[in-house]
Amino acid sequence: MGDVRDSGSLRVITALVVLAFAAPAARAQSGHAPAPPLALVIPAPAPAFMPLAHDPPEITPPSVDLERRGHQKKVTGATLMSVGSLVAATGLAVLLDGALEKNDPGLCAGRCSGGDLVVAGSVGLAMGTAAAVTGIPFWVSGVNDARQALRQRDHLSLPPPPNGITF
Repeated sequence: MGDVRDSGSLRVITALVVLAFAAPAARAQSGHAPAPPLALVIPAPAPAFMPLAHDPPEITPPSVDLERRGHQKKVTGATLMSVGSLVAATGLAVLLDGALEKNDPGLCAGRCSGGDLVVAGSVGLAMGTAAAVTGIPFWVSGVNDARQALRQRDHLSLPPPPNGITF
């Protein structure tokens, strides 16, 4: 046989390869449409900078976190104190109404006795006082945290260089 680089041999080999791969596609047509030709998908090159899958966490100075925490504690404490004071005052009013027990129908419109009002008022007074007293340490702690954050922010300084200053 001749040299493979011979144009006649190259044509024969090319024809055989084309027939070998084209033979499965050259079938008799049936009742359905032929499958679409396969598309060659070439992926795009990766960008020079790949963004992270998630955002990196924000780095905030400790004074900002401390100030935020102090503000939250102050709000929680103030809320507990104000709501507790309202519940305690309402409980005290109901307690006094039940303890004085007049013939006036009062809050119950004649359906409950003075003893029931005393119990309900005592529970309200106890719960309100507990909430108000619990709010005081929250508020004080929040004020201290906020003050400490302000002091840290006022005295913010850069750390010294690792090897010291050299000239």
